[in-house]
Amino acid sequence: MLNCLNMFPVKLKKYNLIYSLGILQLIVSLFLLKLSYSFSPEIPLSERPVIFFVALLIVLSILYLFAVRFRLSSGNVRRLLFFIFAIGLVIRVVMLFSVPVLEDDFNRYLWDGAVSGNGINPYVYSPQQVLNEGPDMFGDVKSHGENILYKINHPHLKTIYPPVSQFVFALSYKLAPYNLLAFKIILLLFDLITLFLLLYSLRIIGFSPLNILIYWWNPLLINEIFVSGHFEVLAFPFVISAILLINRKYIISAFGSLALAAGVKLWPIFLFPLLLKKNLKGLAGFLKSSIFFLIFLAAIFIPITFFKLDSSSGFVAYSQTWENNSSLFRIFLFTGEQILNYLSIHPGHAQRYTRIFVALITIVWILYQALKYDRTLLDLYKRSLFIVAAIFLIGPTQFPWYYTWMLPFLTVIPRFSLLFLTTLLPLYYLRYYLEPSGRLDLFNNYVVWIEFVPIWILIVLESRKKQLLNF
Repeated sequence: MLNCLNMFPVKLKKYNLIYSLGILQLIVSLFLLKLSYSFSPEIPLSERPVIFFVALLIVLSILYLFAVRFRLSSGNVRRLLFFIFAIGLVIRVVMLFSVPVLEDDFNRYLWDGAVSGNGINPYVYSPQQVLNEGPDMFGDVKSHGENILYKINHPHLKTIYPPVSQFVFALSYKLAPYNLLAFKIILLLFDLITLFLLLYSLRIIGFSPLNILIYWWNPLLINEIFVSGHFEVLAFPFVISAILLINRKYIISAFGSLALAAGVKLWPIFLFPLLLKKNLKGLAGFLKSSIFFLIFLAAIFIPITFFKLDSSSGFVAYSQTWENNSSLFRIFLFTGEQILNYLSIHPGHAQRYTRIFVALITIVWILYQALKYDRTLLDLYKRSLFIVAAIFLIGPTQFPWYYTWMLPFLTVIPRFSLLFLTTLLPLYYLRYYLEPSGRLDLFNNYVVWIEFVPIWILIVLESRKKQLLNF
């Protein structure tokens, strides 16, 4: 792999520098742990040290980028690999005891776990319906979890989380009801499985195992999973397993694993064309593979089929109106509004048309990547990265935790442009500093573009100068 951070002079040996950067990352993480207790829900948002939190995340990200740049040390690989693993694990274990910073989605996870764990379909009733004297079946669940129930954001919407994630929520509830620490421990187990699957992938491809630092030390992933409690990591072992299984021609198992990943979050569905091409053998092979995958999906999503998709459904609300921290999507939306206004059509329809337009672009991009795919494991990781990156970069919701979807693929196919997002995405949390003082327009009109314009510039440079593609 070629280096694209050669603008940084190196006077220390890489071998020694990695150890220093790891220790520094641990120290700053301890500061972040202590700072998290200043974000207790009882403290007013205007009094929380948001800027200090963002600054610490950016510092961690800069340390991380230098560590990625110098990861391929000339020292003892086994010893350095153990150090990388130990530092990442210690930081994760420490962060298990942090207070979620500026995020409260975990309340929904804990509530859904209680509902599913008591044999109730979580897709039927919204938290608000339960609060408004819901059915008798919620009696004990409501009385024991009322503290969580009142803290759920968007309580008028039914859950958006697919059945496999609901199973994990329920498992967490069975282990320790309404306990965020228990849920984080489950996330850590899935994270460790992801680590070992990535190490196995690197070995098969013939890349240095030190590449695992790209995943294991990423501060944004650590913050979003082990501080905020987001569950993106639950999908990673299933996605990587699907890639490894299809590479070994275990077709049915690969599609089953991909379906399970989609049962955590829907985005892995978009990787199906790549896996399909890996095993494509005429029309019969296409139909057989597609039918297997659809059967797996249908079996997993059965719980959702027993309720009506209406305006109170999280799935409907998300697909029709959800938008936050968007960049390129906002440009498409603005352009659509101007076109509709020129055509004397109410610009309010632009939201729907823009989403259709973005969906078509995504489909074309996925098909293009599938056609370019050369059926090697390395290229499968590469094309998967390009697809997932596109889903994130042109989507209407560019949350920092969605960025973590790319990290398993970036571990194998590093891209400076995409890894640099680790440094810029913490700026998203400035919205919580600006919003209490009524200055949210500063975030929407300026901060969002600071987050993403440099990335688009780097992507263009990478596409024009091949030597910048990897580092």
